[in-house]
Amino acid sequence: MHLGESMVADLITLKIDSYILTTFPVDLDKGKAYLLKNEMNLKVSHIILLLVPYFTGCSVFESVESKEYAMTWRVDRDQNNKGHNLVEFEFVDFPGHVIGHFSNDLIEHLEEKGERQVVVEIEITRDVFGDIIGHSESDIAGYDGNASTFSYFGVSGDSPASPFD
Repeated sequence: MHLGESMVADLITLKIDSYILTTFPVDLDKGKAYLLKNEMNLKVSHIILLLVPYFTGCSVFESVESKEYAMTWRVDRDQNNKGHNLVEFEFVDFPGHVIGHFSNDLIEHLEEKGERQVVVEIEITRDVFGDIIGHSESDIAGYDGNASTFSYFGVSGDSPASPFD
């Protein structure tokens, strides 16, 4: 448990302690008050343990799947980020959906391969309800380096289907 979580648990316990002591009649003997307080602390600790993963973004409630997509690519040397040119990938089966990367090393790798259509493996992360909360390329045509200094996903036009549905 992190220091912050411990402090929150202590504060909640303190609030409940003061609530118990101010709510119950004065003639309640200390033994009963002590048992009641400890029972309440146990319930609060259970609630906190259940909520901590939610507030810390715990991946227990997420699922990750990998899919391979056929994509075409093109280089736009007029657009750059920190000295790196843009390479944009378009999904073959989902025209209009693109992923862009600014990486001269990735461009060099693709140009050496000489293929205009490549396979890109994408990891798709979904929350407990099945909604997409993120995606990232885990393999781009066998490229071994850092994919880019900056990347993006975009859609042009009114594409009826998404590659991530």
